Amino acid sequence: FLVYYPFMRRFFFVFSFSSSILCGVDVGGVTVDLRSPTYRDGVLYTHEGGVVKGDELRIQAREILYEKQGSVHRLEAEGDLMVQYKGRIYVGERLEFDFKTRSGVVYEAKTFAKMWYLGSSRIELRPDGSY
Repeated sequence: FLVYYPFMRRFFFVFSFSSSILCGVDVGGVTVDLRSPTYRDGVLYTHEGGVVKGDELRIQAREILYEKQGSVHRLEAEGDLMVQYKGRIYVGERLEFDFKTRSGVVYEAKTFAKMWYLGSSRIELRPDGSY
């Protein structure tokens, strides 16, 4: 006995299409959610945007390179970059972040501190939340 529901066909098509272009991976407390990712030699990469979340960390960018293999656990991101780290928001051109040391660098960065907007060619993110 088979019942055909045309609306279910559309739902299934949209669901299967959507799930093929998004990739969500949870690696050691870090969730990597990328659009149309490419994986090769331990490196996950996209140029179509994505979000990476961890403890007190959220990174959103157009291009993301995520690597976790052996003693390396790092991320590089650029383009439409926004970083939320330890309660502070940073925007910039490019980010390099090391998950092992919980530190990184935002290039051409801007942030807000009390009543001041701060900008620099380079802002270092430290494990204790200072910069």
